Amino acid sequence: MDDFGYVQEVRVDTLKTGSVRNPYQRTIEGVGYFGVGAHKGTEINKYGSWSGMLYRCYNKKFKEKYPSYRECYSVDSWHCYQTYADFYENCPYREPGWHLDKDLLVPGNKIYGPETCVYLPPSINNKLFYSPIRNQYGLRGVWYDVGCSKWRAIVSSTIDKRTIIGYFDSKEEANATALSVEAEYFRAVAEEWEGRLDPRAIQGLLNLAEHRKGMILT
Repeated sequence: MDDFGYVQEVRVDTLKTGSVRNPYQRTIEGVGYFGVGAHKGTEINKYGSWSGMLYRCYNKKFKEKYPSYRECYSVDSWHCYQTYADFYENCPYREPGWHLDKDLLVPGNKIYGPETCVYLPPSINNKLFYSPIRNQYGLRGVWYDVGCSKWRAIVSSTIDKRTIIGYFDSKEEANATALSVEAEYFRAVAEEWEGRLDPRAIQGLLNLAEHRKGMILT
């Protein structure tokens, strides 16, 4: 009596106990369903990757807490755990514990699906900055130090352990330095992981490097 017209053969005792479950019932965030196939829900990493993706896409409280996810959703085929699990298992560039990333291939992307997502190790995924945030001075990576009357060039400590990478006479110089450091970081990661990441991810890292270089004021 669902959209799939699924028919299931069961033992009489399961009918008596009411333990029959419909694998097409949308029990995960109102959209996700288990489906019928070889993949088991006890495979924690695989199932957790799928349910976590649906949580980010469809959980109202999560979207309220993280507004950047408000317009996110997944392709219909990934509402089915079996379909997502097939992608997970057959992906040649994935290792246990890697994260599903939706932004590297398509900056600003809101759609989770096989054409827009790749798996990345946490050491890379946690250090990616897709949307350079400009501060009160109108530029990324700069701050005015009143004490020394200089402009500080700043990058995230995940990219450069120093955080403050130099002092400059102008905010434009500080900005150019910060962006150059980030560009070199993304390029170095692409070179280090060549052959171990999805080629699309390598290109995405190189694109991020070029994006940072393009932001430098001339």
